[in-house]
Amino acid sequence: MPVNCTHGGSESVWNALTGDEQRLMQAENARLKRELARISEEQRIPKKSGGVFCEGVQVKYATIRKHELAYAVCLMCRAFKVSRSGYYHWRGRAPSLRAQSREQLDGRVRKAFQAEKARIGSPRVTRRLQAQRVYRWP
Repeated sequence: MPVNCTHGGSESVWNALTGDEQRLMQAENARLKRELARISEEQRIPKKSGGVFCEGVQVKYATIRKHELAYAVCLMCRAFKVSRSGYYHWRGRAPSLRAQSREQLDGRVRKAFQAEKARIGSPRVTRRLQAQRVYRWP
C-alpha cells in the first residue's frame, strides 16, 4: 500500500508500525544523519588543496598537518586516501638528513641574498656559495 505523504498521512503510517519497526526506523534515521554529517564535513575539506591529490604521501601529510586544527584528521586522511597511522608516524619522525641539509642550504642562500640587499640573482648566489665551498648534498 503506497504511503500518503500529505499532512497527517505519515503520522498514521508511523502509528501503524510496531514498536520494533519504529526503533529500527529511528536507528536508521540516526545512522543516516551521522553519514550526512560525515559527508558534509568531508565536503568542507578544501578538495583542490593546491593539487595535493596528485602529489605524494609526504605532501598530503604536510597538508593534513597544516589544516589539522580546522578539520578532523581522520576525515582528511580518508579524503586524501592515506592512513591515519602513517600520518601520525610521519608527524613524530625526525627530519631526514637530506631535509636537514636542504634546510641549511636554504638558510645560506637567504643569508647570501640578504647580504646583497636582495639585488642578486641565482647565478651570483650560486657562485658565492661555491666559492665558500657550500654544496647541495654532502
